[in-house]
Amino acid sequence: MTIIRKAKPTKLEVLVGSHIIECHDGDIIGLEGTVAPHLFKGATSLQPRHVLIGKGPDAWFVMVPRNVQIETHLDDAVLPPGVRKNLSGEHRLKIAGFAFTLRLAEGHSPAVKESLFHRLKKSLRLG
Repeated sequence: MTIIRKAKPTKLEVLVGSHIIECHDGDIIGLEGTVAPHLFKGATSLQPRHVLIGKGPDAWFVMVPRNVQIETHLDDAVLPPGVRKNLSGEHRLKIAGFAFTLRLAEGHSPAVKESLFHRLKKSLRLG
């Protein structure tokens, strides 16, 4: 008997209009973000670091930093600041008039130099 296992999705893509951006652990969506910041130039309602993207051992996740006061929606539900939301399949992210699709896909995720939490910990010590 042969058991066929379906490969787990290992990379996360953000779809913005016709752009598909492959994410890295520690990416940021926002005016000072690492995910297509050129698309948000002049967007006064978007925070500099509006949504954090991370990859844990078992799942990709998103989190809105606690200092963000502009409502963020994931799949039509409010994503409260400071709450980590694991991703599976495809999700719709809405921020201040911008809409994104977050999609898990098969393939290898990019190499990680430094994890999101390591970078956050470092920035808190310096800040």
